[in-house]
Amino acid sequence: MNIDYLKERNSLVIHHDLTAQYKIVFIIFILNIINASINLYILKDNQWGVFEMLWVTIATSSVIMLIYYSFSFFQKSKINYVELNDIEALIEYSVLGRKKYSLLLVDGSKRHFSKLVKAHDMIKTKELFKTIGVKTILK
Repeated sequence: MNIDYLKERNSLVIHHDLTAQYKIVFIIFILNIINASINLYILKDNQWGVFEMLWVTIATSSVIMLIYYSFSFFQKSKINYVELNDIEALIEYSVLGRKKYSLLLVDGSKRHFSKLVKAHDMIKTKELFKTIGVKTILK
């Protein structure tokens, strides 16, 4: 993920592949649901055992996660071009001991940085936002 600052436009350009990642996750969950449905349809005349309950669990959890990812996909901002007026703050939070960053936009949505995994990228991003005057919120 690259973040470029355009001084003449006073904006940021974010290069990412967030929508491709979500499409892959959606496809995997849909394939799980289809696979579980086919296996349950084939085994419908037999008595219910361990494998049937396993397929029901897989199908149910895939449906729940598909709904969760659908809602989170539409709540997250996927824009590539962000004006500095639209940025409220840079949020720094920790998940399982790893630092993650996201932008809090004025409209209330968040723009996550999914590909900032190297320490050098994180430091570079934090310094960029510090130089352009965006405040950092620690969570």
